[in-house]
This record gives sequence, C-alpha cells and structure tokens, in this order.
Amino acid sequence: ALCYTWQKVLKKVSIKNFIFFGAMAASMYLLLTRQYMIATIGMCVFSVFLTGKTKVTSKIKYLIPIALLLFVLYMFQDALFGDLLEQTQNQTENSDTDIRTYAFAYYWSEIVAHPLTMIFGAGAESGAAAYGSQFHMFWIDIGLVGQWFVWGVGAILSYIYILVQIFFRKKLEVPGYVRFFAFLTLITSMLIYPYRNPLEFMVWACAFYLIDLHTNHSPLALK
Repeated sequence: ALCYTWQKVLKKVSIKNFIFFGAMAASMYLLLTRQYMIATIGMCVFSVFLTGKTKVTSKIKYLIPIALLLFVLYMFQDALFGDLLEQTQNQTENSDTDIRTYAFAYYWSEIVAHPLTMIFGAGAESGAAAYGSQFHMFWIDIGLVGQWFVWGVGAILSYIYILVQIFFRKKLEVPGYVRFFAFLTLITSMLIYPYRNPLEFMVWACAFYLIDLHTNHSPLALK
C-alpha cells in the first residue's frame, strides 16, 4: 500500500495523493524499525530509476515529489528521527561491536563448515541455532546469511531469481509499485529477509498475483 500510494504521488502531485501516502508512511514510521525507515526513504529516492521510463525528460517530473519529500524530512528531522538517532549513537558507544557482527561471523562459519549445510541448511531448530541464541546471536536478525543457514542456498537463489524477473526480464510488465516493493525489501535484505514466515509468504503471493494480472492485461489490474 505504501508503494502503491507513492506511485500515485509520482504520477500526479496532489494534496489527496500526498495525504494517502502520508498515512502509509506514518504506519511504517510507527513500527519504529530503523531499517524499514531507511529502506522507505531509499525506495522513494531511487524510485525515479524504477519507473520503467527511458526518456530523461520523462524522469525529470518524478524529481518534484522526491524533492518535496526530502524537504519535509529535512525540516522535521529532529522531531521525526531525533530520538532514534540518539538511541543509535548510544548503542554504538556502549558496545564494542554490534552483536549482529558476531552473528554474521558465527552463522557464516556454520554454513561453510559442511557442504550439506551450504546446500540444504541446518534448520531453525538445529543445535548450532540453539547455541547461538544463548549468546543473543539470532539467525533471524541477519537477513540473507541467516536464511542461508536455516534453509540452504536454495532460499537465496529463489530470491535472486525473483529480483531478476522483476527488475530485468519482466521489467515492462511488472507494475511500478511492485518494483518499488521489491527494491524496498532488497535494501533491508541483509538484516531483514523478505520472507521468513507464512504472513510474508502471503504478501509475496499477492505481489505475484498482481504481476500476473498486469502480464495478462486483466481488467482487474490496478492502473
């Protein structure tokens, strides 16, 4: 919904479109997850390169809402992100090394320890996962590496295949807001894997359904 309303803003800069996008952005902000906030801003900034337009003149008009968004964020940066930035600084100062750094090193060493683990993974209930969790090294917090450890290289290859289809092979058929969504998940994938549970699989299934509607020129496709 966030990506769809942002696409509406890019197509037509209007108060109504900004209000709807603002509501979706507020819901993302209220998650209080810094990775998602950064990914949302990154998606909005780079969306001009994901619109599927080839002419430079066609892309220039998309810079207007992006510039407006960045201006608003700059004007209200202390109110919106002041506490989060202070929290990040305190966490950095009070710990010698981020625990995620240890988690990356630990689970990667477990992955490469045996060829079968590299191919098939070790599983979420494995002894290595239980041992790591005792030291607050959770595989779910390290995105791609964590999923590789649990499910094997097939999980990573499947995600890469999806991205290739969306951004390259079927670029002109995939609606813009779905490309925005895929790019947003790509930004967070090193820390938050795009699909880890049944609910997130459902979200991706809906995205694939929307792509199918556009590919087959269905009257149900959102224009």
